[in-house]
Parts: sequence; C-alpha cells; structure tokens
Amino acid sequence: MMSTRLRSVVLTCALLLQFSVVTHAQEPDSINELRQQIQKLTSIANDPKTDPEVKNLNRRFLEERRSKLVTLLRERLITLQSYQAKVSDVLTDAEKQVLAQAAQDFQNEIVALENNNSTTRVFATTIASEAVSPVSASPVTTTAVPESVSGPTSSDASTTSAPSAAAATSSSVAGSGSSLTTSPSIAAIPASSAAPPAVIVPQAPDFDDWLNNRIEERIKAVAQARIDQNSNVNQTEAPSISDNSTSLVDQSSSSDLIGVALNLAGLGGGTNNSTADKNSAAVTATAYSLYSAFRGEQPLDPSFYNRHRNWRRLSFTLGFEKDQKDALGQPVEDTTMGGAKFLIIAGRDAARNPKEFTTVYQYLKAAAVSLAQLNREIRDAVLFKDPALRNKLRIVEEVRAYANSAAASQALAANRLQELQNLVAKPVEAWFDPEDTDKARLNARRVILDFIQNKYFDEVGLPLLLAALDEDALKQIDQLIDVRLDAFTNLNNASRRAIEKIRRAPQLSLSFQTKQKKVGADDYTGEVIFDYGVHDRVNLTLNGGYFYKNSKLIGGDLRGANFAGQLQFQITPEKSLSGRSPLYFFLASEGNWASAVPFTYKLQGKVKIPLVDGIDFPISLTYANRTNLIDEKDVRGQFGFTFDTAKLLRALLTR
Repeated sequence: MMSTRLRSVVLTCALLLQFSVVTHAQEPDSINELRQQIQKLTSIANDPKTDPEVKNLNRRFLEERRSKLVTLLRERLITLQSYQAKVSDVLTDAEKQVLAQAAQDFQNEIVALENNNSTTRVFATTIASEAVSPVSASPVTTTAVPESVSGPTSSDASTTSAPSAAAATSSSVAGSGSSLTTSPSIAAIPASSAAPPAVIVPQAPDFDDWLNNRIEERIKAVAQARIDQNSNVNQTEAPSISDNSTSLVDQSSSSDLIGVALNLAGLGGGTNNSTADKNSAAVTATAYSLYSAFRGEQPLDPSFYNRHRNWRRLSFTLGFEKDQKDALGQPVEDTTMGGAKFLIIAGRDAARNPKEFTTVYQYLKAAAVSLAQLNREIRDAVLFKDPALRNKLRIVEEVRAYANSAAASQALAANRLQELQNLVAKPVEAWFDPEDTDKARLNARRVILDFIQNKYFDEVGLPLLLAALDEDALKQIDQLIDVRLDAFTNLNNASRRAIEKIRRAPQLSLSFQTKQKKVGADDYTGEVIFDYGVHDRVNLTLNGGYFYKNSKLIGGDLRGANFAGQLQFQITPEKSLSGRSPLYFFLASEGNWASAVPFTYKLQGKVKIPLVDGIDFPISLTYANRTNLIDEKDVRGQFGFTFDTAKLLRALLTR
C-alpha cells in the first residue's frame, strides 16, 4: 500500500516537473503555440493511464491555455473585422466571402474553446493549427465524459445541450464513445469502442493562397473591363440631331467616360449650303464619369469600373453649332444642343456572357501570369519597398529582435549570425540595397527575407499582414499584376471569336435630344435605339423616334416620325484588348415623315479610321432627296475627329 502511494507521489512530481518545463515556463503567446500545447495537454487528459491527481492539475493548465487562446483569437477577430470594414467597398464578392469565412472560423473556434471550459469539462481533441468548422447546425445533445477519459466532471447533471453548431462539433469529436455518462457506477468506455465522426477541417489560407486568389480576381476584372471598354457600339460622334454630325444613326451606348466630337465645315453640293459651312462640337459624359470624380476614384481601375457598371448606362450630351446660315444663305444665331441617353438592355456587358468571357479569361491567365515570378515580385514590393507598411508591421524592430534572440543563435551558424547582426546594425536602407553585392551582406539579407516571409506569409501571420495592408498597398499589388497583363493583351483565335460573339448580343436604349435656337424652330427628338449583331463583325443599328419642331411662328410647328437603320462592318480584326480600334465601314439610311412636308430620305456611307488609341477620324458622304425647306437634292461630305477619353487615359496609364 505504501509502495503504491509512493509510486503515485513520484509519478505526480515527475509529471508536474514536465508541465512546468513544457507549459508554464514557455509563457506561450502565439496562437499556433497555444494550439499545440492544448493538443498535448488534451492527449494527456484523454489518456486513461494518467493519474487522477495529475489529471486535475492538467485540467487547470488546459483551461488556462484555452482562456489565453480565446483572448488571442478575439484580438485577431477584431483586427480582421476592422480590416473588413475599411475595405468592404473595394472588395469583390469572392474576397468578401473569404474574409467572412475567416471570421466565422475564428468565431467557431472561440465558441468551441469556451464550451470546452464549461462545467461539463468536455475536452475536445483538436487539430493544432486548424480551427474546427461546424458540420451541422442541428442541436446536438452530449453527455459529460467520464473522469477516466477526460478528467473530473460535474456530478449534478448528466447531459448538456450544445449551445451552437460549433460547440456541437467539438462535443461530437470530444469523447471516445457514442454514449457517455457521469454515473460513477458505469465504467469508463475504452477509446477504441467507437470511432469519432469524420470532420473536414478547412485549410487555413497562407499568403500564396491569398495572392493566387487576388491574381485570378484581378485577371477577371481586367479582362471584363477591357472587353466593355472596347465595345463596338460606344458612340463618340455627335448625336444625329446635329446637322453637321458625321453620324446619321445613333448607337445604343456612349463612351465610358467622356466623348468629344469635333465636326469641321463640310463639303456640300446643290443650292442648299446652309449646313456645309457649319462647325459643331459635342461633349458626351456618362454618369459614371461624374460618380468616379465625386468619389475621387481612378475611373479605369478594373475593380471599381466593373462594380459600378450601371452608372455607365446614363449619359448626357451638350454641344453647339456655329457659323450657321439659313436656306437663303443668311447667317443665323449659334445653336445649342443637349440630350440624354439611357441604356435599358446592356446585352454586351461581359459579365452577362459568362461562357464567352471565361474563354478570354482563361487565355489571358495562361498567357500572362507566371505565378512564381509574380509572387516574388509582390512579396518584395509589399514588405521591402513600402516604408509605411514596413513601419506598421514593425519589420525593423522584429528583425533586430530576432538577430539578438536565442532562436537565431540556435538556427544559424556563428558566422551567419554575425553577418546578420552586422547588417541589422546598419540603417534599414542598407538592408536591401540592390547595388550592394557583398557576399556576407547578401547572406544576411537572405536570412532577413526568410525570417519575415515565414512570419507574415504563413496562415498565422497572414491576417496581421492583411490588416496592415491599406488601400494604397492593395492598389500597388494590383498595379504589379496589371503591368504583367498589359504585356499580354493580344488575343488568340478562340478568345477573339468569343469577343465577337459577345458583341452580337442585343442592346436597347432610349434617347432624348434637343436643339435650341434664338432664331428659328427649336428641335426635340425622342427615339428608341436598338443594336444587334447579325453576324461576326457585322452590327445592325435601328433608330425609331418622334420629332417636334417648335416654331416661333404661329402655325409653323412640325411633328413627325423618323426611322433609320445602319449596318456597321468591322474591316480589320481585333488583335488586342488595347491599342487602336479596328477600321469600320458604315452604310446607313433614314426616312422622315412630317405633317405638311413631303417625305424625306437620306443615304449615307461612312468610314471610321482609327488614328491612335482613343482618337478616330470619321468621314461621311450623305445624300438627301430634299431638305425641310427646299425641294432640292442635297449631297454633302462631313469629316471630323472623335476623342474617347477612356481609351486615351488607359493608353497614358499603361505607358
């Protein structure tokens, strides 16, 4: 009896000494260390051979570790939620889902830990570096584990309902049997009597996972934005209500930002030269251009551009005509033009054509991205080229502390340690001097790089890194991705055909235009505009509307309807998602029916020549059987310049 008691005392002392060295002396402060220690202590608690007195002490140590881990997890959760609130307006739905899932994992682990420290003393067997995710939201009833399995339990309750799905999951894997009780008359259930249910544990993301997801999302955003920006029905010419416009037919959408049309004096034939000497200009701006300016955002940033696509549906036009003459050749006052257009059906939005868009995206991803090289570039740029981020992460302090730590002494040879200490004693600018080729300092730099990357790029350090990354840093990462994409915007045959198929989708818009004159009748026109791709690289545009001329003379008003159609032929193929637009040829006709005025029709041929990215040179030749005032045929040629500021700005930003 004395011998048994003596062995028990000796065993207790030995185990207490082991705990003092392994747990108490280490004072763990990292989440992974706490998880590992909780796993070790839990395995001892679940070992039926563990002495009961030791088990009581072990339970106290285990609860302390769980409480510390809960505190650290709550701090991590607060940091994650703060980051989520700051960047919620710039993240994609997929990125928001990643953050939401990470926050949910923290919450699940906190609930499970707190439940394990409850009066039932149910000690779950956890995986050291992973948070357990819920497998069922249904209420689960669990019973306390007998002392021989998981330590002392409360004697006044035999069952406890799990407060949450996460707690239920923890309880379901905690015990080693399918039915557990606190009754002292029932023997302990052996660990092998029943296998715990399989639990799928999500892999915590590290920097590579996060970066790969961001690269893929960025490629999708860039591809979608480029397709939309290069639409073949974005009208930059003056609206058709302008007498000097090179366009007889209006198209369904406008330039993404601001379109400027300058129409110079044309060449006319016949006696009606009232339009031949006119000069006109028109500026068309989308609501999106105004919204992005109000928000202070870069309007061509692909993520912002795609998220606010609906603002591009509405556009406004303001212009003027100068040097006009009436039918008798007398000069008249200048005319002011205005109008608005709203795109009702945006069938050519790349997001509405997922099958074709995926073809383009997959090609760009395969052609443009070397993930390994891009990963290295972004790591270096994020951690070592951004002083603000470097200060937020306290990289300098962390590296210097590591250089003088016992961990560095154990991990590095004496000469390597000395090289590291020599380098970190210098100003931080010298740590990563690209022109310094000294071998000792190169070795020390490699040690610094490895230390920082291991600290901030694994699943534990990544939340700290993401919390420190502000909007400017994230934009810097996106710019590094964009630079690589800009070098690979050429299209293969499959992606080119996919884009052509997108551009065959129908679009429908409503337009209102007016011309205000100090002398003469004011013009008002409302029309429906329809675009449809009848074949690859062939587009049909139809206009149908009602016009009203409000004369200042009594009885001089005119009311009528007009119908116009246009075939647009893309002469040259589109080889890239950037650069000059293709060469286009147009055939158009228009008919006008008005009260007290004979039927009027017009025919037009036009060529639109791309000069540079964003600047085109349209030339048109129009024939009319008569004008509104004179029954005489009219032939006139018009030319001008159009400026698409979205394409111009994109060209400047990518240089």
